[in-house]
Amino acid sequence: MMATKYDSVTYHASSDCLVKLTEHYGDRLERMSSTDKLALLATLAGFLADDSEDYGLYAASEDCGLRASDEFYVSLAILDRITPNDALGLQIASTYPCSEAIANQLKDGVYAV
Repeated sequence: MMATKYDSVTYHASSDCLVKLTEHYGDRLERMSSTDKLALLATLAGFLADDSEDYGLYAASEDCGLRASDEFYVSLAILDRITPNDALGLQIASTYPCSEAIANQLKDGVYAV
């Protein structure tokens, strides 16, 4: 499958932290492993599901109980100040879900080995 503009994370949202994330991992997060991409999706979902002001990405990742690489925690550090709106923008855009883009990337083998 050919890459499209819809596969780019910053097509869906372009906050400073997401720009930094794509600078580190690529527009399609192609330098992030499949395990870390899935852990990021789970972490973002947990973060968005909790309304507590003091609940952050690190707590959400611990609550998921997933194994992830040290590089995954680099992505959490990059996203440390992500707002719920930015997190939602990373997962879901107005009409095209970013999680679908990430799922397509995983299906197409766009990840680091």
